[in-house]
Amino acid sequence: MLLLVLVFLSLGFFFPKVTYDSEIVINGPKIEVWNKFNNIDDASKWIKGIKSIEPIRLTPDTLGSMFKMVIEDNGRVIELEELVTGFDPPNMVSLNFEMDMMRKDDVFYFSETNGKTTIKSSHVCESETYIGKCMFVIMKIVFKNSEQQNMQQFKKYAEGN
Repeated sequence: MLLLVLVFLSLGFFFPKVTYDSEIVINGPKIEVWNKFNNIDDASKWIKGIKSIEPIRLTPDTLGSMFKMVIEDNGRVIELEELVTGFDPPNMVSLNFEMDMMRKDDVFYFSETNGKTTIKSSHVCESETYIGKCMFVIMKIVFKNSEQQNMQQFKKYAEGN
């Protein structure tokens, strides 16, 4: 039992951040997919649990804009702030999320081939606490599956299914 505890506690030391990637192909031109992906008014149609998104700060070129998001997950209400850290229409958007004791950075890249758009994404999750870092290593598959589910929902939304 002591060995399991030591192994668990070492996870946060060896893996202070959790990273994962995702990819999906959507039938449709890149500009249309980009516009749907970045339409915050329709985010609840494809991101699981979103209850609201409100602007905190809007900038003319979007970069640096900040939003307050409220998400419900299994009866638990989570408030987070989303900051647009990169914005290159229609090729790339990067976002930083801050909530409770967690920080998450997402980068989404858009490319088009033969009328189909590929979205490739990279994600980095980091806990503010040492125990959280240990848990995140174990929860990596949950984070990745959640992202893939959201991308599958986005595909259905973007393709009109």
